[in-house]
Formats: sequence, C-alpha cells, structure tokens
Amino acid sequence: MVAALGSVALAAHWLVSAVLILLGLTTTYVRRAKLKPHSVGFFHPHTSDGGGGERVLWCAVREVQTLRPDAEVVVYTGDDLTGAELTRRAALRFGVTLARPIDVVKLRRRRLVEPDAYPALTLVGQAVGACVLAAEALSMYRPAVFFDTVGHAFAYPLARLAGSRVVAYVHYPTVSSDMIARVRRGAETYNNRPAVARSGALSLAKLWYYRAFALAYGACGRCASAVAVNSSWTKAHVDALWGTSADIVYPPCDVDFDVDAKKKNDATKTRDAAAKEAARANDRAKAATADALAAKAAAKEETAAAKREIADAKKNAARSAKASAAAAAAAAAAEKRACAAEREMA
Repeated sequence: MVAALGSVALAAHWLVSAVLILLGLTTTYVRRAKLKPHSVGFFHPHTSDGGGGERVLWCAVREVQTLRPDAEVVVYTGDDLTGAELTRRAALRFGVTLARPIDVVKLRRRRLVEPDAYPALTLVGQAVGACVLAAEALSMYRPAVFFDTVGHAFAYPLARLAGSRVVAYVHYPTVSSDMIARVRRGAETYNNRPAVARSGALSLAKLWYYRAFALAYGACGRCASAVAVNSSWTKAHVDALWGTSADIVYPPCDVDFDVDAKKKNDATKTRDAAAKEAARANDRAKAATADALAAKAAAKEETAAAKREIADAKKNAARSAKASAAAAAAAAAAEKRACAAEREMA
C-alpha cells in the first residue's frame, strides 16, 4: 500500500514538473517579442472570407483608430495580403474606411484552426491548433491588447501569459448546452454522427468529452478582460460557460449602403420589368402580324379556289351546251330521215 502511494506521488510529481516546465517554456516563447505599449492586435486568421465576421473586424479596427489615434493596430492573418491591400479591401468590400493603413503579422500555421484538418475530435484539434497559432502570433508581435474577433478562446491563456489584456467578440460559442443536449438525446445531427448516436457507450463517452471540453472552454474564456457577443442567445451560453456578463453588440450593418443598394436594385427591377413588358408587347405585335398575313394568304387561297370552281362550272356548262346542241342536231337529222322514209313509202 505504501509502495503504491509512493508510485502515485512520484507520478504526480513528474506530471506537475512536466506541466510547470511546459508552462515556463511556453511563457518564454510568447514573451520573446517586446511588449508594445498602446497597441492592439486583432486575431483574425481568415481576412478574405467576405462575411459578417470580417465586417466586425474592420468596424472594430476603425473604432479603435478613431478612439485611440495613438494606438498601433496590427492584424494577425494567414492571408498573403499587405496592410494597404486589406485597408483597400475593407473600403471596397464593406464600405469601412480606416483612418490609416494597418500593419499585418503573417501567420504560417493557419491550417491548424480549420475544422476539416481534424476528421475526429475536431473541437480538441481546433483548440490545440488555436493555442499553437496564438503562440506563433504572440511570439512575433506582443500587443498591449489581444483582440479576438473569431472566438478562439483557447488562445486567451497564452495571451495572458504574454502580458496582454484579452478582449473577445464572440459570434457563436464553440460548445453549448444545446450541443450537449443533442448528444444526450442521441439525436443524429451535424455534431453527432449516426454511429455515435446509435451507440449508448459512444454517446456516453462523447457526452463526457463535451462536458470536459465545456469546462476547459469556460476556464479559457474567463481569461478575457472584456467580452462582447452578437446576440442574446450567444450571451446566455457564454455567460453560463465563462461565468461572465457579456455585452451584446449587434453585428454592424451599413444602412446607407443598403438603402442605396436597394434603390439601385429597385431601379434595376423596374427597368427589367419594363423591358420584359416591351418584349411581350413586341411578341404580341409579331404574332398579330403573322396571324394577319396567314388570314390574307388563306383569303387569297379561298378566292383562287372560288375562281377555279367558277371556271370549272363554266367549262361544264359549255360542255353541256355542246352536248345539248349535238343532241338537237342528232334529233333533227333523225327527224329528217324519218320524213324521207315516209315519202318513199308513199
């Protein structure tokens, strides 16, 4: 018994030692760059998606530049675009004009946070990938504020180790009570394969996996100094998992741009409708003309047929008249012969 306890204690000692060594090495790695005062680093590995998340990024950058003109702003991205190119893209694609061009920190390991890189244990794979990617980002540029706009919560502890304050804007929680409930019910859905849903043992294992992941996710989320979410639904889940009280900041929408686009769209629809109606009227006119030509041709054919019938009737009448004359001549000749015969008999 004493020997067993000694073995457990030794194993625990080595485990704690390994964790502390890893923590020390990680801290040294992420702190190798000099901390930049009055700087904000936006963690957004995909800056060419063209979706709502990218609009949030550029609106946040614009507001930081407006409120803190002295702040140095960088964007951590895996895209091969310069700061000037991203600035132009923000203006052209989203109508967001930045006060000045931004700096870019190029990430080479962006593939590690993409879900299709992990056919199994996707959540854990992306979580570890986010840690590695964040370590790469912080080792090259260590900002005063680490601003995550995509929801990679597992990067937050590393940012705190690097000496940065963490700000998060969450679009959708990585794990939620809804996902856990679907696994508990055995529902076949996007996050629960049929093979797992039909197996009690696998469902139980996945349920504990999700619960453990939710605890780790919540612990990482608590490293954020300020949290904003895009809806009341997201707020309810983030507050429950992270033990925070997130602010709801609805996604930005360029109303003027949308109104102008709607006006242009309405004008285009009006022109298209007028063009279609003109085309239909032209088709109707062509059809009427074709019908008139067909009627005229039919009338000509009927007139020609009537003329042919009249001519045939005249020909028949003439033949009848000739036949009557021939019959009359034959009768007269017969009568003459009869008279001659009578005279000879007398």
